[in-house]
Amino acid sequence: MRLSCLLCDPTRELGPTASAAFGTYAGPSVRIGLEAGGWANDDEDVREKVYRAGLVGQLHPRPGSGLHLIGGLGWSGYRAELFSYDALRLTLGAGWDLPLIGNWVAGNRVLLDASSFASLKNDAGTVATSVGLSVLTFGVYVRKQ
Repeated sequence: MRLSCLLCDPTRELGPTASAAFGTYAGPSVRIGLEAGGWANDDEDVREKVYRAGLVGQLHPRPGSGLHLIGGLGWSGYRAELFSYDALRLTLGAGWDLPLIGNWVAGNRVLLDASSFASLKNDAGTVATSVGLSVLTFGVYVRKQ
């Protein structure tokens, strides 16, 4: 995770993330659904958290292949003590499904959630404007096909 603004620490922070999704097939090679997740990190006595929710779609460009492209639109929220950030986000990524048993698959994916042009706020008001938030996720999953 990296929060980008004039006052922000420019380094990328690492931490665990968890997400859940449910959806349906919109066609033989397209899945759509809702996804929500969170990320957390302790940075020098400050607990940073990122929440996200939105609509996500997966396109399988080659039938029979595990490769799929991921795109989505939703909301990202950042919290760290008194600071908060809420913005529209865009998700782009790719993944690969591997058959398991029956209708179950395991897979991996890489996603980039990107938000920008929102304000970082605290109790006193706006701290910084035109703030960007990016979360790069490398994940593994198990799902029912």
